[in-house]
Amino acid sequence: MDSIDDAISKAKQNGAIIVRDKMEFDEFYLAYMVDPTGLGFGLIQSIEKSLQTIAEAFLLKSHCKQYPSKVCCK
Repeated sequence: MDSIDDAISKAKQNGAIIVRDKMEFDEFYLAYMVDPTGLGFGLIQSIEKSLQTIAEAFLLKSHCKQYPSKVCCK
């Protein structure tokens, strides 16, 4: 993803619900969401760097083990 806004939009298109919309801090943006199965995840983007997601470390490793047939896991 190029930005946290793109990631939020894509997540919403795939059924995620925003728990806490994008917040701006001194050095980063942060948002919290819940996927359609109820799994919470966060998105973080450095204001100076590209998007990094907690979801990549958490969702793709644990969520996709439980739900390998989901679109996000393919």
